[in-house]
Amino acid sequence: MKLLKLVLAVMLVVPLVMVGCTKKEEKAEPAKPSEGAVIKKETVVKVPEEIKGKWKGVTLALKEKQGDKVRTYSVDIGSTLSVPGSDLSIKVLNFFPHFIMEGINLTSKSNETKNPAVEIRIYQGDKELYHGWVFANYPTTNLPKELTFDLGLIGAMPAGNE
Repeated sequence: MKLLKLVLAVMLVVPLVMVGCTKKEEKAEPAKPSEGAVIKKETVVKVPEEIKGKWKGVTLALKEKQGDKVRTYSVDIGSTLSVPGSDLSIKVLNFFPHFIMEGINLTSKSNETKNPAVEIRIYQGDKELYHGWVFANYPTTNLPKELTFDLGLIGAMPAGNE
């Protein structure tokens, strides 16, 4: 009886070993990013003719993280704000009154202020800390944690007939 069990065990194990040894190794699929991972694609900022020259600047609010002090600054598009009392500066690149993203293109759907957004760069000295968009309707942005303030877009200044 023991011999029969041994023979049966060998008969079952040998084919499994043979298949395992002769099976071609499958190529591993490239690793896919985990769900929720950020895949950074290059985006293209497209300023529509409809809004070119229509906006002079923006009003930004800087709220100190320690305390309730809020300071507002009007900054012309293309200009840089030196943040008083720090070595930080904020460059205002573009303002879109109706920000939309179409694929990789960032643009404005119209000249109406339906989803106002400002493209900025924040520098500490010569080092860039942040490049991205700040939205009036969605004030929580992904600003660097080391900043001592939160930043919000609170308005835009139309270009006048100067």
